[in-house]
Amino acid sequence: MDSFVPPDRPIAVIDVNKCKANIRKMAQRAAERNLRYTPHFKTHQSMEIGSWYRDEGVDSIQVSSPGMANYFIDQGWKSIAIAFPFSPSILPQIDDLASRVNLTVFINSTETAKIAGKSLQNPVTVFTELDCGFNRSGIPAEDSAQIEKLLNEINKHSKLRFYGFYVHDGRTYQCRGADEVVNTINPVFEKLSAVKKKYPEAIIRLGDTPSCSLLNDFGVVSEISPGNNVFYDLMQVQIGSCSYDNLAMAVVCPVAEVHSQSNRAILYGGAVHFSKESIRMNNLACYGQVVRFENQNFGEPVTEAILTGLAQEHGILHLPEILSAKLKPGDYLALYPVHSCLTANLFSHYLTTGGERIEKRILS
Repeated sequence: MDSFVPPDRPIAVIDVNKCKANIRKMAQRAAERNLRYTPHFKTHQSMEIGSWYRDEGVDSIQVSSPGMANYFIDQGWKSIAIAFPFSPSILPQIDDLASRVNLTVFINSTETAKIAGKSLQNPVTVFTELDCGFNRSGIPAEDSAQIEKLLNEINKHSKLRFYGFYVHDGRTYQCRGADEVVNTINPVFEKLSAVKKKYPEAIIRLGDTPSCSLLNDFGVVSEISPGNNVFYDLMQVQIGSCSYDNLAMAVVCPVAEVHSQSNRAILYGGAVHFSKESIRMNNLACYGQVVRFENQNFGEPVTEAILTGLAQEHGILHLPEILSAKLKPGDYLALYPVHSCLTANLFSHYLTTGGERIEKRILS
């Protein structure tokens, strides 16, 4: 690993140039399609990385909690959306944030709209989530009666200003290839078009990274808010949202044991470092893949070097025979994670490939 000095425990390492290139590419995609780019900062959770978006003209962001909003307010961000359904339990935090920034909240029911509208002392902008088939949160996009009832309630309250509809369709994360992403999201766009026809002044914002990375025609969508693209990950490679060349974060782990007779190694790097998210690779469960790390750069992935099992601190690494014969306890390996959002959230800071420290929020 040349001049890079690994720590004595797993650490998230990022390639700054790749991060900036990924941010720039998404900003350019948005500009070319006349879309507003409002990135989700839950992936990186870092003030310094946040500043790289400003360099690309970004002036509005998304976060996933009031605590994360507070963190980025301290960096001077003035337009922030909390991309999680509003709960009365966080009403005091929401009111405080709304007194300091242009705050957007997600309100998906008449009950929470009534509580927010009667209780808030400071005005907020409102998105309503639409469920287009993912079955997570939001109102079914085809339920026009429920949508109308909610908007009527929102419009009763002077502290609530309806802005538009938000959709994140996680079914695209199960796709493989751009055509499959398009085929999955097109029925969603048909539903959004019907809603837009009824509410022509409403803004429609789309959040899933595969769609934002691969689509050319965004239909009635006018804003995008991907977050994962700052680092990308193995899951996005499998989907086709990016290539290995775009992967900008790896976890560097010490090697604890090598079992050359079975082509396995034990890493100091478990579920508390990678998360339990997995994909299938080479007919094996995969929680990470080894990447060559030399000359302060991530190189080619090692095709058959796959993290196949995780305990809390232990990682079980399946090795190709040639690497198994060379590897020894005390060595270090860099591994691309399956889901960079979850993995990044588990670390208190990043190191760059050149060994510099970048601070971030600690957990959600």
